[in-house]
Amino acid sequence: MRVISDSLAWGILQILYNDNYANYLRENAYKKVVNVFNWDIIAKDTSNVYNYLLSR
Repeated sequence: MRVISDSLAWGILQILYNDNYANYLRENAYKKVVNVFNWDIIAKDTSNVYNYLLSR
């Protein structure tokens, strides 16, 4: 467990001490939320799955 907690601590410190890296992570996380975890996209994907299953 020590290795995992050390790795987690290292990652957190990288974000805290490196503004460019923190901004990079923030921007990419926002893009993913907008483009992947979007209710319109989720609804469309769900509808496509239902329609596929119904057509079989």
